[in-house]
Amino acid sequence: MEEQAPGATDVHPGLPLEETQEKYPTIQPKRRLSRRSSILSDASVNAFNTVVEQSEKIQDANFWFEMQDDNIVTVGFILIAIFVAAFCGIAAYLLHVAVYWSGCLGGANGCHQHILLDRLEDIGVNKSVFFLVGAPVSGLICSLILQLPVAKKCKGGGSAGAKVVISAGQFVSGWVPLLRIVLAAVYLGGGNTLGSEGPIIHLSSCLATWFVHILGFESRKMFSMFAVVGAAAGIAAGFGVVVTGVVFVIEELTRSLSPRSALIVSLGTGIATLVRHRLAEFAHDYIGMERHSMVPPSSTWAELTDAD
Repeated sequence: MEEQAPGATDVHPGLPLEETQEKYPTIQPKRRLSRRSSILSDASVNAFNTVVEQSEKIQDANFWFEMQDDNIVTVGFILIAIFVAAFCGIAAYLLHVAVYWSGCLGGANGCHQHILLDRLEDIGVNKSVFFLVGAPVSGLICSLILQLPVAKKCKGGGSAGAKVVISAGQFVSGWVPLLRIVLAAVYLGGGNTLGSEGPIIHLSSCLATWFVHILGFESRKMFSMFAVVGAAAGIAAGFGVVVTGVVFVIEELTRSLSPRSALIVSLGTGIATLVRHRLAEFAHDYIGMERHSMVPPSSTWAELTDAD
């Protein structure tokens, strides 16, 4: 019986490698194939690592600013900033409206109606007593709201909260902007003194991180960058002046801005201010809501400074 040669990929177990090659010339040692396989596997690993690195760079916010040739990425980033600024402008307008209507209970916050005060005056409660009782009661309600687990990030001032959001670079729940509006309306509606711009700054930065999270981004730098855009858009919409947001960002948040970042922040402040003004015009023309301002009219100042 003829001796059959082993398979082409095996080395005869009973003979050394040199004798096996002399007796069976068709045999290819395992070492050569394993070496070729290792070369192919190394190339596959390198290709996979390259793909992973490219995907990580695309998710990195700083790399987005460095990409000069990819117009899709640049346009996409600007579009996200526009949507963030538009939502911040809407939020700023809603906060002003909520504060305005809460003041209608006692004729505060620019509202000339006295819905609750007029009924209490019939039983002998005057305006002074109303606000002496209403201020601590509204403060107590806000304190109870702040005890909720979801409201922990609403504690503190608006500027300080915005700085925390920007430095942390983390996603903030969408309940925080909503609770900021509720807290400002309740607190100011009771006659307490509070500037509405602080809550606007904080809720706008939180709203920006929530919107970026909804779009599927999880990069810390993305959250921080759009939190800056949101804070600038919110403060600009609150005051109704575009340059306010840019100045606030430079003075309080970042101290310096790259040219591209400055353009995006300026665009965001302009969009937010435009959205807020258009919403106010729409509410006045089609809903009949009177235009209001937190600043007292000139007649009030005249009465306070009257010598009589």
